[in-house]
Amino acid sequence: MNLFPKESLDVVNKGPGIYYLYSKEKNILYIGRTVSLRRRLNEHTFLKSFEFFSFETCDVGLAAREKKLLDDYEKQHGQLPPLNRIKGFE
Repeated sequence: MNLFPKESLDVVNKGPGIYYLYSKEKNILYIGRTVSLRRRLNEHTFLKSFEFFSFETCDVGLAAREKKLLDDYEKQHGQLPPLNRIKGFE
């Protein structure tokens, strides 16, 4: 999966999909789903800990795909990504 600096939102389409936020060390901070990738990523640019992002387009099954990715991450790391653990962060 390609990582893009957070200033590169022009590479993102406006459609639905799954996105990942990464720290400067390229560790996953958050996995999320949205109906508008560009809009949602733009909303997260205020985060100081977020330096890179990646995304995958997905028209159907967004919730199921997000759940699988989070379950897989939790199995591998023993917990959810840091920002997914914060109640109300979306």
